[in-house]
Amino acid sequence: TSRSLGIEPATSTANDFKVYPNPVVDFANLDISSVTSSGRVGVSVVNAAGTQVISKQSQLTGNQTTYRLDMSNLANGVYVVILRFEDGSVINRKVIKGVSR
Repeated sequence: TSRSLGIEPATSTANDFKVYPNPVVDFANLDISSVTSSGRVGVSVVNAAGTQVISKQSQLTGNQTTYRLDMSNLANGVYVVILRFEDGSVINRKVIKGVSR
């Protein structure tokens, strides 16, 4: 008899989000359609030096799929957008704040 060894694709129910456009000019859209948590979420932005430059709280609702983040007052550079959920999970994405062409 022959046997084959297969690897199941990794599946995750963890929270996830996307940021667009990237680079950001003034506003970043956070696509939270993959977020499985509900309730309050902390949204923060940290600069390359590790300083928190934005900190907000938001209430996630079942039909909310996008969160608009105002980054217009930030200098051009590299930032990390961090989402902290009530269940203790934390996810982050790197974004670049750039100049419009």
